[in-house]
Amino acid sequence: MVIMSQQMGLHGCLIYNENIKCIGYHEDVHLISYNALARPKETFIREGLAMFFDKVWWGLPNQAWVQELIECNRYLSICDLMDNDEFYKYNDFITYPIAGAFTEYLFSFYGIEKYKKFYLNTTDDVQQNFLKSFNISLKMLKMNL
Repeated sequence: MVIMSQQMGLHGCLIYNENIKCIGYHEDVHLISYNALARPKETFIREGLAMFFDKVWWGLPNQAWVQELIECNRYLSICDLMDNDEFYKYNDFITYPIAGAFTEYLFSFYGIEKYKKFYLNTTDDVQQNFLKSFNISLKMLKMNL
């Protein structure tokens, strides 16, 4: 059985069953980016790009989730979330919107070319790659946000 996302208020996703298989913008971004660009080892980066194009998580904008997480003192460090072990310690209600909002910030502030350079080179040390791509360390950026 196929349920159209617009009927559920979701944006661009089809949900069908035999244990729910979601397709749509989010999954399309994964497929296209893995084939056209790269498949970074950091889940935060992969999910960040997909969530950037999704724009929402469970009907709320990524930025609204982040604001709520900050207000509830549940926001997590981006530096920590770049580590897959840390990323998977937390619920995707926390990690996905943070990744999407951070990716939106990088696109908006630094532009697509710098982001693409970062995304393409994530097989190296992510901290060093971030510095090379954006000319600022993750730790310094965190202090400036």
